[in-house]
Amino acid sequence: AQAVAAWAGMGARLTGAPPPPGFLIASRRYRARVDAFALGEPVHVHVTRDFVADNGVRAFSGTLTTPAGEPLAEGQLSIFQPDTASLSPAPSTSRET
Repeated sequence: AQAVAAWAGMGARLTGAPPPPGFLIASRRYRARVDAFALGEPVHVHVTRDFVADNGVRAFSGTLTTPAGEPLAEGQLSIFQPDTASLSPAPSTSRET
């Protein structure tokens, strides 16, 4: 999820936009190939965007490997990234009397 957030933030930065909000809505098929991750050992994160839907849902596949390329874990994430215009506060409908 952190790799996806970094990717989205970097894409926004390249266009001069602020980082977009995003929400983790699901994780699937997580499979660890080791009992524990060694403290202090580097882990390479590889993420692929699988699809982007018109409704703001995005799916990603990811793997964690050692620097030598040995697999440590893999899984899939679904993210919801709302249209930022829809996040603007609604105009006030209160009336003064």
